[in-house]
Amino acid sequence: MTDQRFLYWAYFFGGDTQRPYRVEFGPGCDGTGFYTRYEGDRVTGLIRYDLQAGGGPSGARLDRDGRWYADERPERNVWRGSDYGDSVPPEQACEIAVALGHDPAVMNDFTVHPRKT
Repeated sequence: MTDQRFLYWAYFFGGDTQRPYRVEFGPGCDGTGFYTRYEGDRVTGLIRYDLQAGGGPSGARLDRDGRWYADERPERNVWRGSDYGDSVPPEQACEIAVALGHDPAVMNDFTVHPRKT
């Protein structure tokens, strides 16, 4: 996918630790591999890295108000190999945004607001 603009990571919480399952990721994600999730877990957050950021912040998190705010965690994932969140493809990131109560249009919002203090 050469025209992809963003890489995404999601945060999952809870679930039944006695019922793990493997999630593989690849095309559209930050590399390839797998991670473990648990039956009944829930998504709690979404962050993204802008591959085309031109001088502005390249990392952002989706806030409860439906806006993207500057966040350094995605930059650390890309440039330092950190492990903030689980890599998800753009289609799943959109589903997650909707599950968090946002309109799918938020995925096409390129505005990144300054960090909340």
